[in-house]
Amino acid sequence: MRCQRAFTLIEILIVLAIIAVLAGILTPVTMSYIEGARIVRAQNDVEVVGKAILSFNEDTALWPIYQNGGDAEPYYNILYGPGVLPSESNGSGDRLENQLNSNIPNYPTIGEFAWRGSYLSSLNTDPWGNSYMVNASELNPSSTKAVWVISAGPNGIIDTAFSQERSTAVLQGDDIAYRIK
Repeated sequence: MRCQRAFTLIEILIVLAIIAVLAGILTPVTMSYIEGARIVRAQNDVEVVGKAILSFNEDTALWPIYQNGGDAEPYYNILYGPGVLPSESNGSGDRLENQLNSNIPNYPTIGEFAWRGSYLSSLNTDPWGNSYMVNASELNPSSTKAVWVISAGPNGIIDTAFSQERSTAVLQGDDIAYRIK
Protein backbone atom coordinates (compact mmCIF):
# COMPACT_ATOMS: atom_id res chain seq x y z
CA MET A 1 0.00 0.00 0.00
CA ARG A 2 1.20 3.49 -0.84
CA CYS A 3 1.45 6.30 1.60
CA GLN A 4 -0.17 9.44 0.26
CA ARG A 5 1.42 12.67 1.34
CA ALA A 6 -0.58 15.92 1.44
CA PHE A 7 0.11 19.46 2.56
CA THR A 8 -0.74 20.18 6.14
CA LEU A 9 -2.74 23.20 7.18
CA ILE A 10 0.38 24.78 8.69
CA GLU A 11 2.32 24.41 5.43
CA ILE A 12 -0.52 26.01 3.45
CA LEU A 13 -0.73 28.91 5.92
CA ILE A 14 3.04 29.51 5.69
CA VAL A 15 2.90 29.61 1.88
CA LEU A 16 -0.05 32.03 2.00
CA ALA A 17 1.77 34.26 4.49
CA ILE A 18 4.86 34.39 2.23
CA ILE A 19 2.68 35.30 -0.77
CA ALA A 20 0.96 38.06 1.26
CA VAL A 21 4.32 39.53 2.36
CA LEU A 22 5.62 39.52 -1.24
CA ALA A 23 2.41 41.14 -2.50
CA GLY A 24 2.70 43.81 0.20
CA ILE A 25 6.26 44.59 -0.88
CA LEU A 26 5.63 44.56 -4.63
CA THR A 27 2.34 46.50 -4.74
CA PRO A 28 3.78 49.97 -3.93
CA VAL A 29 6.66 49.44 -6.36
CA THR A 30 4.28 48.39 -9.11
CA MET A 31 1.94 51.30 -8.40
CA SER A 32 4.82 53.81 -8.67
CA TYR A 33 5.73 52.37 -12.09
CA ILE A 34 2.10 52.67 -13.21
CA GLU A 35 1.88 56.29 -12.01
CA GLY A 36 5.18 57.09 -13.73
CA ALA A 37 3.85 55.62 -16.98
CA ARG A 38 0.71 57.77 -16.68
CA ILE A 39 2.80 60.92 -16.27
CA VAL A 40 4.95 60.04 -19.29
CA ARG A 41 1.83 59.40 -21.39
CA ALA A 42 0.32 62.74 -20.36
CA GLN A 43 3.61 64.52 -21.20
CA ASN A 44 3.60 62.94 -24.65
CA ASP A 45 -0.07 63.74 -25.24
CA VAL A 46 0.19 67.44 -24.34
CA GLU A 47 3.22 67.77 -26.62
CA VAL A 48 1.38 66.12 -29.52
CA VAL A 49 -1.63 68.43 -29.06
CA GLY A 50 0.64 71.47 -28.81
CA LYS A 51 2.49 70.57 -31.99
CA ALA A 52 -0.82 69.93 -33.77
CA ILE A 53 -1.96 73.45 -32.84
CA LEU A 54 1.34 74.89 -34.09
CA SER A 55 0.94 72.98 -37.38
CA PHE A 56 -2.61 74.32 -37.68
CA ASN A 57 -1.27 77.86 -37.21
CA GLU A 58 1.50 77.29 -39.74
CA ASP A 59 -1.02 76.14 -42.36
CA THR A 60 -3.84 78.62 -41.75
CA ALA A 61 -2.01 81.66 -40.28
CA LEU A 62 -4.77 81.56 -37.61
CA TRP A 63 -5.12 80.03 -34.18
CA PRO A 64 -7.93 77.51 -33.53
CA ILE A 65 -10.13 79.93 -31.58
CA TYR A 66 -12.69 81.09 -34.10
CA GLN A 67 -16.33 80.12 -34.37
CA ASN A 68 -16.22 80.51 -38.13
CA GLY A 69 -12.88 80.20 -39.83
CA GLY A 70 -11.69 83.70 -40.53
CA ASP A 71 -13.88 85.66 -38.09
CA ALA A 72 -11.92 88.66 -36.92
CA GLU A 73 -12.68 88.22 -33.21
CA PRO A 74 -11.65 85.15 -31.21
CA TYR A 75 -14.66 83.22 -29.99
CA TYR A 76 -13.45 80.43 -27.74
CA ASN A 77 -11.83 80.83 -24.32
CA ILE A 78 -10.80 77.18 -24.04
CA LEU A 79 -10.29 74.19 -26.26
CA TYR A 80 -10.71 70.79 -24.67
CA GLY A 81 -10.52 67.10 -25.38
CA PRO A 82 -12.83 64.30 -24.25
CA GLY A 83 -13.21 63.52 -20.56
CA VAL A 84 -14.14 65.38 -17.40
CA LEU A 85 -13.58 69.13 -17.61
CA PRO A 86 -11.87 70.65 -14.57
CA SER A 87 -13.75 73.55 -12.95
CA GLU A 88 -11.32 76.04 -14.54
CA SER A 89 -13.11 75.54 -17.85
CA ASN A 90 -15.62 78.37 -17.37
CA GLY A 91 -16.49 80.32 -20.49
CA SER A 92 -17.10 79.43 -24.07
CA GLY A 93 -15.17 76.52 -25.45
CA ASP A 94 -14.89 74.10 -28.30
CA ARG A 95 -13.62 70.58 -28.68
CA LEU A 96 -10.07 70.24 -29.97
CA GLU A 97 -11.40 67.62 -32.38
CA ASN A 98 -13.73 70.18 -34.04
CA GLN A 99 -10.90 72.62 -34.67
CA LEU A 100 -8.07 70.23 -35.50
CA ASN A 101 -9.71 67.15 -37.03
CA SER A 102 -13.17 67.96 -38.37
CA ASN A 103 -12.87 71.61 -39.43
CA ILE A 104 -16.32 72.24 -38.03
CA PRO A 105 -15.65 76.02 -37.84
CA ASN A 106 -15.22 75.79 -41.62
CA TYR A 107 -11.76 77.24 -42.10
CA PRO A 108 -10.88 77.77 -45.78
CA THR A 109 -9.55 74.57 -47.37
CA ILE A 110 -8.03 76.12 -50.48
CA GLY A 111 -5.50 78.85 -50.99
CA GLU A 112 -2.17 79.71 -49.45
CA PHE A 113 -3.46 79.66 -45.87
CA ALA A 114 -5.77 76.66 -45.92
CA TRP A 115 -6.86 74.15 -43.31
CA ARG A 116 -4.93 70.99 -44.21
CA GLY A 117 -6.02 68.76 -41.32
CA SER A 118 -6.57 66.46 -39.76
CA TYR A 119 -3.89 67.57 -37.30
CA LEU A 120 -4.45 64.95 -34.58
CA SER A 121 -4.77 61.25 -35.33
CA SER A 122 -6.74 60.75 -32.09
CA LEU A 123 -7.14 62.29 -28.68
CA ASN A 124 -8.28 60.50 -25.57
CA THR A 125 -8.72 61.61 -21.99
CA ASP A 126 -5.65 62.16 -19.90
CA PRO A 127 -4.56 59.06 -17.91
CA TRP A 128 -6.78 60.11 -14.99
CA GLY A 129 -9.95 60.52 -17.09
CA ASN A 130 -9.82 64.33 -17.39
CA SER A 131 -9.82 66.53 -20.48
CA TYR A 132 -6.71 68.06 -21.91
CA MET A 133 -7.30 71.80 -22.04
CA VAL A 134 -5.85 74.80 -23.89
CA ASN A 135 -6.32 78.35 -22.60
CA ALA A 136 -7.30 79.35 -26.12
CA SER A 137 -8.28 82.95 -25.41
CA GLU A 138 -4.56 83.66 -24.94
CA LEU A 139 -3.90 82.46 -28.50
CA ASN A 140 -5.27 85.82 -29.57
CA PRO A 141 -2.31 87.51 -31.33
CA SER A 142 -2.55 90.59 -29.08
CA SER A 143 -2.29 88.55 -25.85
CA THR A 144 0.92 88.64 -23.81
CA LYS A 145 -0.09 85.64 -21.68
CA ALA A 146 1.38 82.16 -21.81
CA VAL A 147 -0.58 79.48 -23.67
CA TRP A 148 -0.63 75.95 -22.27
CA VAL A 149 -1.89 72.57 -23.39
CA ILE A 150 -2.49 71.18 -19.95
CA SER A 151 -3.51 68.06 -18.05
CA ALA A 152 -4.74 68.57 -14.49
CA GLY A 153 -2.49 65.68 -13.43
CA PRO A 154 -3.22 63.06 -10.78
CA ASN A 155 -5.19 65.40 -8.48
CA GLY A 156 -7.61 66.43 -11.28
CA ILE A 157 -7.29 70.14 -10.45
CA ILE A 158 -5.63 72.75 -12.67
CA ASP A 159 -3.06 74.37 -10.37
CA THR A 160 -1.40 76.51 -13.05
CA ALA A 161 -2.86 79.99 -13.48
CA PHE A 162 -3.98 80.57 -17.06
CA SER A 163 -3.38 84.32 -16.80
CA GLN A 164 0.42 84.29 -16.41
CA GLU A 165 2.59 86.61 -18.45
CA ARG A 166 4.76 84.76 -20.98
CA SER A 167 8.02 86.04 -19.50
CA THR A 168 7.27 84.74 -15.99
CA ALA A 169 4.97 81.78 -16.61
CA VAL A 170 5.63 78.67 -14.55
CA LEU A 171 3.88 75.33 -14.31
CA GLN A 172 2.40 74.74 -10.86
CA GLY A 173 1.29 71.81 -8.72
CA ASP A 174 1.10 68.41 -10.37
CA ASP A 175 -0.09 69.81 -13.72
CA ILE A 176 1.47 68.39 -16.86
CA ALA A 177 1.73 70.84 -19.73
CA TYR A 178 3.27 71.84 -23.02
CA ARG A 179 3.70 75.56 -23.57
CA ILE A 180 2.72 76.77 -27.05
CA LYS A 181 3.76 80.39 -26.59
